[in-house]
Amino acid sequence: MHCRLVFREIARLKLIVDLTRRPPPILYLLDELLQGTNSHDRQIGAKAIARNLFQHGAIGLITTHDLALAEIADSLGPGAANFHFEHRLVNGKLRFDYI
Repeated sequence: MHCRLVFREIARLKLIVDLTRRPPPILYLLDELLQGTNSHDRQIGAKAIARNLFQHGAIGLITTHDLALAEIADSLGPGAANFHFEHRLVNGKLRFDYI
């Protein structure tokens, strides 16, 4: 079952990357890339995906809790950046700091 989920994710990521090869630019929101793979392979794969999206002019967000993956933005240059979102519960409502 696990292999099927990883394969589905890779197939979907390939579709997204393929869409960047023609206009218009795509907007993507990706959460916890390649979560079912080991840390080393995940870092290599996520970096390749992010680099490909960036180089083809795609616009988007990749979210992660993995600090090693957060280093990817630094390797892409000035068009990519890391942001840290924190949240607090204030008067029963969730508030985000968007730093």
